[in-house]
Amino acid sequence: MRDRENKTLLQGIPLSWYRILNIKTLGAFLYTMLIIVVFTIVVVVLLSITNGFGYTDIQVPIMTFDVWDFTLNDYDVITLAHFLLQAMCFIPLVVYLFIRLNIILSLLVKNQWMVLIFKEQL
Repeated sequence: MRDRENKTLLQGIPLSWYRILNIKTLGAFLYTMLIIVVFTIVVVVLLSITNGFGYTDIQVPIMTFDVWDFTLNDYDVITLAHFLLQAMCFIPLVVYLFIRLNIILSLLVKNQWMVLIFKEQL
């Protein structure tokens, strides 16, 4: 009787729903990052074979501004290697946030309701 809050005990795994959501998040995150890394490596290898990778010290323009009045002083340059490093740090954060947002929305809005709403629209 004391384990009736753990619905997964019936399935043989006594885990709370929050722990199950965290495990699903970790699995989705690792799988998504694996797919992104594999596709990135394949694309970089194929492009490097056909065109060459190029120099990583090429200057890339960026915007650096404090207020919303854009002047030419609000632009600067960084190297391509620094830009790629920033992008590689930003992508896992965005993937994690999208996965968690998807979990929160799926908890708030049941899939059955979404199916009924879309069915009525069609």
